Amino acid sequence: MNNVSFAEYQTNFLTPRMVQRVVVDGLTVDEAVLETQEACQAIYDKNQ
Repeated sequence: MNNVSFAEYQTNFLTPRMVQRVVVDGLTVDEAVLETQEACQAIYDKNQ
């Protein structure tokens, strides 16, 4: 897949940030996944 939304997702390092939020910042896995999903949805909505 090669599109604007996916490129922005990769550029913003959302998956590594999600892991960091659990390991370093102490969020639960569910909280980190929800935060990342919201960020991904915002990117998708913006580029729709």
